[in-house]
Amino acid sequence: MRTLDQKCANSAYEAFSELKSESKKEKLFRHAKKMPMLIINSGLGNAIMFKYGDYEEFNKHFLKWLKADIQDEVLNCEKIGDQVIQLFLSSREELRQNTVKALKWLEWFNRFAAVEK
Repeated sequence: MRTLDQKCANSAYEAFSELKSESKKEKLFRHAKKMPMLIINSGLGNAIMFKYGDYEEFNKHFLKWLKADIQDEVLNCEKIGDQVIQLFLSSREELRQNTVKALKWLEWFNRFAAVEK
């Protein structure tokens, strides 16, 4: 059985592998580097929604990690704010659990991005 760290590393590496070929990878990597502090200072929901459209490629991978069963059409809907609240912030326990998962995933993603430079 794989640990949470192993699952995080695997998912983050898959996302990194896809995003490193993007034309605006530097912009995406800078956003990923800022995300942990955004989460800590503003909360998970606000951090996800911060310039959501500008970092849509990154956010798709990030949100899929948080909710493995999430559908692509949910991520592309116009009411993404409502979806984030419903999917990730429905209870205190859900918020706490998703925040831990998010920070671990970002830690691994940023490790891979640092090596790329």
